[in-house]
Amino acid sequence: MIETITMNLTADIKDRMVHVYLPKRYGQTEGRYPVLYLHDGQHVFGNDVEQSLRLDEHLDEGEAAFIVVAIENDPARRKEEYCPFRTGTLSEKMTGDEAFGGGGIAYIDGLVSHLKAEIDRRYRTIPKENVMAGISLGGLISLYAMCAYPDIFSRGAAFSPAFFRNFEEMESLLAASRLTGDESFFMDCGDTEVSADSTLSNAFLRSNETMYGHIKKRVPRAEFEIVRGGTHDYEAFRSRVPAALLRLMAERGVGE
Repeated sequence: MIETITMNLTADIKDRMVHVYLPKRYGQTEGRYPVLYLHDGQHVFGNDVEQSLRLDEHLDEGEAAFIVVAIENDPARRKEEYCPFRTGTLSEKMTGDEAFGGGGIAYIDGLVSHLKAEIDRRYRTIPKENVMAGISLGGLISLYAMCAYPDIFSRGAAFSPAFFRNFEEMESLLAASRLTGDESFFMDCGDTEVSADSTLSNAFLRSNETMYGHIKKRVPRAEFEIVRGGTHDYEAFRSRVPAALLRLMAERGVGE
C-alpha cells in the first residue's frame, strides 16, 4: 500500500509530495519497521512509468519488512537542494558549469526535524533504524546526511553518485565527521555513465573510486561495485537499484 502526504520541510521547501510505502503485513500485525528514505520520489514507484524504479513491484514480491518514504523533488530546485555545498573545482573542470547548490544542508535538516518526525508519529517505525539512499545527486546528499546525522542514518547507498559536484567539500566533511563506526554504505558506478563522452565517463568513475577510498577509511562496512556497461539512465538504474535496496535493508534483519 502506498499513501501520499504533503509536507513542508522548511519555510522555503513547502508542499512537497511524499509517497509512503507500507509493507503488505503492516495492517495485520502490531510490528514496528525500519524506514528507507529515498530522494527523487516521483521516480520511485509506478510500474507504468518509464522514468521509474518501479520499486513497489519488487517490494511486494519480496514481502519487504520495511517502510519506504519517497520524497519528490522540485525539478527547478533539485540541483540546489541535493548539493549541500556550492559546486567546486572538480565540478567546473569536468563540466564547465557555473556554480550552483548549497541548499542541501537546509533540505536534510528539514527532512530530519519535520518529515522524519511526522513519519515516526504517523507510522509504526523503529525511530533509530533509518536508511537513506539516492541516485546521482541523490547519492551525494545521502552520504552528506549520514555524515551530518550519523546517529539517525546508520546505513546508506548511492547509485551512480555525482560526488564530483561537491567533491572537495565532501572530502573534508568525511575527514571531520563524527561517524560512529557502526555505519555501512553501498555505492556503485557505471563505467559508461556518459555514453556519448568517454572522457567524462572516465572522470565520473575516477571521482567515485577516489571518494570510495575516503569512505572506506571511515565506514567499516563499505562496498563499491563498478557496473560494466552501466549508463546514467532509469533503464540502467531499474535493472540494479531495487535488488540492491532489498539487500541493504536485509543486512541486519531488522523489522517486525
